[in-house]
Amino acid sequence: MIETLTSPPYLAAYRFTGQLSSEDYDACIADLEARLAQFPRIAVLSDLSDMQGVSLEAIGRSGRTCAMQHRSWASSVGSRARRSSPTSGGW
Repeated sequence: MIETLTSPPYLAAYRFTGQLSSEDYDACIADLEARLAQFPRIAVLSDLSDMQGVSLEAIGRSGRTCAMQHRSWASSVGSRARRSSPTSGGW
């Protein structure tokens, strides 16, 4: 399951719990694309501490989306962008 957390429109903040389904993945991508339509660059925060896995269908959609959107998203994220994914796991 994915929960979109309250955040400014230029910050996409999510909490992932349980198993990520293809519907969850589609909702996340739709939210990211809406934010990128408003701002040339956005920040993303993902809380993965309660995530248990990803469905095979969501993995397939992820691969297709990355292949199709790589160039447009690369310019929005940039090579020097910071990424944060809090988890409960140790380093």
